[in-house]
Amino acid sequence: MATEAEKLGITSKQYDIFLKFKERVSDAIQPYHDDYWLRRFLRSKKFDIKKAESLFRKDIVWREENKVATIAQDFKIPEVLEKYRIGGTIGCGKDGRPIFLDPFGLIDFKGLLHSVTQTDIMKFYIQRFSGLNDLMIEQSRKLNTKVEGIHFIMDFEHLGRQHLSRPSTQLQITIVNMCEDHFPELLYRVYILRSPRLFPVLYSLVSPFLGERTRNRTVFCKDNFAEVLLKNIDAEVLPRYWGGTREEDGDGQCPSIVRRGGKVPKEFYLTGKTLSIDPSQMTKKEVSSRGSLELTYPVTKHNSLINYEFRTQDSDIAFGIKFIGEDGTKTAIIESQRLNCHRVPEMGSIDLKDPGTYVVKFDNSYSWTKSKKLHYWIELLEPDGKIEEDMEKQDHQVDEPDFLPAEEG
Repeated sequence: MATEAEKLGITSKQYDIFLKFKERVSDAIQPYHDDYWLRRFLRSKKFDIKKAESLFRKDIVWREENKVATIAQDFKIPEVLEKYRIGGTIGCGKDGRPIFLDPFGLIDFKGLLHSVTQTDIMKFYIQRFSGLNDLMIEQSRKLNTKVEGIHFIMDFEHLGRQHLSRPSTQLQITIVNMCEDHFPELLYRVYILRSPRLFPVLYSLVSPFLGERTRNRTVFCKDNFAEVLLKNIDAEVLPRYWGGTREEDGDGQCPSIVRRGGKVPKEFYLTGKTLSIDPSQMTKKEVSSRGSLELTYPVTKHNSLINYEFRTQDSDIAFGIKFIGEDGTKTAIIESQRLNCHRVPEMGSIDLKDPGTYVVKFDNSYSWTKSKKLHYWIELLEPDGKIEEDMEKQDHQVDEPDFLPAEEG
């Protein structure tokens, strides 16, 4: 007969820590806090009791504040979020775990942020994660064994610079933090599909906010993603577009199950809502008449990115970016041109395919009498070399059973 530690899938030493943790938080335990739920908080903090207790108590307050228990019934998804959301639950894997398929490259974060409040977006994701957690509980009852975690498939086809804008990445990090802090170990295995050359840049921004267990359970699939997925998912469950045999009226993407998002039409945009960088994060400089400001960025990695936003107070300024080769030759990446950024902030991003020296120039040399008060924010994003090494791996084996034994009775 399995010991209590074995039932929880932990060692006897870890079980002793678990009992101490359970005693410390006994005053705060709610009816939904079974031993497996408590253990998820401990494992997410590597069995550090103080850190796990802090996270656990913060989670209880957060759930009360966000009315998580009733959010499925109480929160009405705004029309634009309903129409342009992405992904869906496609069924369960061979191990009984629910499967969520997320065609990430098709989401228009910019359009959604222009059209709804971030509070509504976060409520939507609370509702989604809560629903997936409920599916695990349902599967546990159905199979009479403890099913923990989900298979999460992320397709990065069509990933572009728009996904790497400051507002988009900040939202993504907020969502990741929420998942890790309040739904620990929800993700049993994460599969990365069709990752383009910009993916390492995005992953380097988001991965520091992933728990170590989540990072270790991430599978970077190459062209063989169908082979990898079909090890854990039956072909009739997996849509044909992702390597299975499932279709919907001949459509291998099964659009009624896996929602495809798409670009949000501007008629949904809220009047007057902007996505500008907070003024406190911007650098202020006065560019003198007949003068200029040059900012030099040494880039060491292929496929890096520069994001930028700037504005002037009361007149235009010229803006351009050039690349300086090792031999001193200069190549325009963005041709210098005068921009009316005193009326509307100028923002954008530019791919930097090759390493080298890049110079961002704000030019006021054409103005003989008038200096310009400039507010600017520039961010250089380079892919993490370690992440690129990890992407060479085809699979990560997790040293734990697919199922935890069901308790008798």
